[in-house]
Amino acid sequence: MCKAPPLIHNADLQTGRCRLQKHKVGSFCKYKCRPGYHVPGPSQKTRKRTFKIQCAQDGTWLQGACIPVTCDPPPSMFHGLYHCTNGFQFDSVCQIKCKEEDLQSGDENNVIRCRKDGNWSGSFHLCSEMQGHCFPPTQLSGGLKLQCPEGSGIGAECTILCPEHHTEPILLPANETLQDIQHWMKPPRVKVRVYIFKKRYKHRLAKIEKK
Repeated sequence: MCKAPPLIHNADLQTGRCRLQKHKVGSFCKYKCRPGYHVPGPSQKTRKRTFKIQCAQDGTWLQGACIPVTCDPPPSMFHGLYHCTNGFQFDSVCQIKCKEEDLQSGDENNVIRCRKDGNWSGSFHLCSEMQGHCFPPTQLSGGLKLQCPEGSGIGAECTILCPEHHTEPILLPANETLQDIQHWMKPPRVKVRVYIFKKRYKHRLAKIEKK
């Protein structure tokens, strides 16, 4: 026999009879996560909001929980430039503070909020002092070539090409060689993005990303 089921943070009890004080072993009580929260699971794409807990043989209820929805990180070109009130979780507010020139022009709204559906309320824009172009690197190891179809502006993405056959280099896991990689494994390719150096806003070509 179990007593009334416990209160679960960020969830509402859906089964009316479960408000009683006595429940038989094997009884179920249904809960629903509040907006902005979901049941823990391996996939973020299929977020469940309802779950059940059961009265166990020892007179306790099996555990259940609701966790905050999370948004994907903002584009990597803004890494290190924004501050968030609660990471990338639901209702967290992230902001990039621009200098006075943007405030005077009325372009100070560089704030986004993580919504309950897991999407941001908007997108960041580059402050006036962050805009510009970078000079491409003069030397790349191993004869690699840099291809930038979007130019060299801040946020543009470039592709590194191998000297032979203009193929893209890949990232190998630790302790593995090219002979260990099969064609169906689809190893991550190397990408370079023009980004902004934190605080001083210096332009550099350096960041490597997995794609």
